[in-house]
Amino acid sequence: MIFASRWGKNQIRLVATIAASLLYAGAGSAHPHNSVEVIEPPIPEFPEGVIAPGRCDVRFALSNYTEIRVLSVECSDLVFCDSARDSVEEAKLTVIDNDGVEGPGNSRNAVYPLQFTFGIPSENQSDWIAAQPLFSCDQSQMF
Repeated sequence: MIFASRWGKNQIRLVATIAASLLYAGAGSAHPHNSVEVIEPPIPEFPEGVIAPGRCDVRFALSNYTEIRVLSVECSDLVFCDSARDSVEEAKLTVIDNDGVEGPGNSRNAVYPLQFTFGIPSENQSDWIAAQPLFSCDQSQMF
């Protein structure tokens, strides 16, 4: 899990990085999928003025091994949407071919989970953040 964390006024510090096993490819499908390797993880910025922690799931596709296309972003608070989307788009990810149904160099429907916290969260705080419902960041779906 990636944690964007605020340490003092306007200072952002990445306090934990994602384990490759937490990134899940082909979520919700029974067919084999290619794996995604994290070369440089997303580094989200903690939005200015936020007073509560939150989380996001960024669903994306990879083509030609490294070309990232964000498919959707869902966050516990819409204030995290832009940071989550931008950080995944700027990450360095690559496809590991596993005879997946997508074909060589492609991965569809992978999900990158992100958490926005104040410092390193306790286990109870992490559980609370993980339990927060997610809302679509696509404004057209909100009305």
